[in-house]
Amino acid sequence: MKILLLFPHPIKPTFEAIDKGDMPRERLYGFYELMKDPQYTIYDSDSRFEGTADKIAAKFRAYGANPVDHKTLAKIAKVDVIVVKDNVSSMVSLTARLLGKPVIYYDSLFPIPKWAIKRFFLKRCLASCQKVVGYNYQQVEDYERELGVPLLQKYKHLDFLLDETFYNKVYQQAPEPQERGYILSIGRDVGRDFKTLIEASKRTGHKVKLITLPYLLTGIELPDNVEVLQNISYEALFTLYKGASAVVVPLKHNLSYASGIRAIMESLVLSKPSVVSETPFVTNNCLDYPNLIPVPPEDVDAMEQAIEQVFADLDSPRDYQKSLPAYEKTHQEISQMLNEMVGHG
Repeated sequence: MKILLLFPHPIKPTFEAIDKGDMPRERLYGFYELMKDPQYTIYDSDSRFEGTADKIAAKFRAYGANPVDHKTLAKIAKVDVIVVKDNVSSMVSLTARLLGKPVIYYDSLFPIPKWAIKRFFLKRCLASCQKVVGYNYQQVEDYERELGVPLLQKYKHLDFLLDETFYNKVYQQAPEPQERGYILSIGRDVGRDFKTLIEASKRTGHKVKLITLPYLLTGIELPDNVEVLQNISYEALFTLYKGASAVVVPLKHNLSYASGIRAIMESLVLSKPSVVSETPFVTNNCLDYPNLIPVPPEDVDAMEQAIEQVFADLDSPRDYQKSLPAYEKTHQEISQMLNEMVGHG
């Protein structure tokens, strides 16, 4: 079976990093194993627009059209199925439809856009695709209600699972921290609510190590007890986890997409207490995690109290062990779905 993968990041370097043991397998969302399986031929979409073409493409992306380059379009004719990770692409959907190729949109449902033009492209891409893969049923229901597109009948639900073998190995091998007793918070998407965390940290005085991108902190005054980090290695990340007394995942109101899921799962696998804003996604998927302390979103008082409670309980450590499905379940379910779609199973 021939599969074209359209990912937001280059696939080959990620595959090589996983092969070397430098990155967890879930960074290719179940396709790392398929890339090593001889029954699948995987085509990548690592080519990108350059120069003037990229500037023009950026203008289309701003309206939700998300064009792809001609090399990627040419590969659509060669394959049996196209898998698009993250943003939908009207150019891919139209080309695939003309050629009779099935399209899978994988984790592509983000906050529903308000602009009519973005909704126009989004609706048509979702209406013409064969499968929508994601992590939350409610998100699909929200899209059906808001956009009037029947999605539940083509929805494939997956659990977001981590490569625990990788995490346990790297965590054990990571250098011991030179500093301990701080709050660790990680996040690079617009669903994060760092303003609430920083306001709570001003009150508690506990040190916060924040791994994020500068644009998510625009307009927020950082106190002296908040340190911002970027672009760190997995080894450095796990050293930070070792020294952290708590993890905080601050999220905005009413997020039905899986914002924060990687940080939540990492804190669970590494047995760290985690203060998490209770969005609809968290309510539906994470409240049974033993390390999770849910708080109302964008509530400084509640976050302050939860953080203080975590630090007060440090002398009485709790058992955060939870049995999770093996990571292998992810690629097994994807393989089964692909075989059913193209008539090989």
